[in-house]
Amino acid sequence: MDQQFAALAARALEFVPDGARIGLGSGRTAGAFLEKLGERVRGGGRVRGVPSSEATAQKARALGIPVDDLDGDELLEVTIDGADEVEHGTLNLIKGKGGALVRERLLAAASKRQVILITSDKLVDRLGERGPLPVEVIPFALAFCRRHLDHLGLRPVWRGGPGAPYVTDNGNYILDCDTGPLTDPAAVQHAVRSLPGVLDTGLFLGTTDLVLVAEGGLVRELHR
Repeated sequence: MDQQFAALAARALEFVPDGARIGLGSGRTAGAFLEKLGERVRGGGRVRGVPSSEATAQKARALGIPVDDLDGDELLEVTIDGADEVEHGTLNLIKGKGGALVRERLLAAASKRQVILITSDKLVDRLGERGPLPVEVIPFALAFCRRHLDHLGLRPVWRGGPGAPYVTDNGNYILDCDTGPLTDPAAVQHAVRSLPGVLDTGLFLGTTDLVLVAEGGLVRELHR
């Protein structure tokens, strides 16, 4: 698996021009990319990164990668990130297992391009096949959102529970929804995001047109 991550990271560097300002994703594949990017910077490469999480920011700084805030009018050249699921054909995504979905959404919207790095086990026929759909909610709305998500048939589970709740970098909670395979993810996205108290979901629909997939020592490109 480490070799697959390294191969993905090396290929992803090809999409980062020298001197670019880029978005830095979260998770294991994004972490492998940070390692390669740090090597380039220490070798004299010029790049500035806007991190999608505090953990990513800390790692980037430790590797010598200059870190920026998400400000200014200029779009980021590219965001390099991972995903928990990628749907064949559409390249729609589920993200958020690491809890950074809101900031990852912002980076995707603020970039000219989002490039997703995955291993082949993350490919699915329908989103929701491999695991839950994360939904970030404000703490005040937790009970309200749990009740209404349950009414939608999404079977929400509070990540961490009341004894040790997972708290996002934004100070919010995550409800992991057991959706099963989704036949109409756009309808689910609309229904969930319409609930007061919901900040965002892990459904990333139409945000990327390129996914790099590591499989059997090779990296292949999937295009939408």
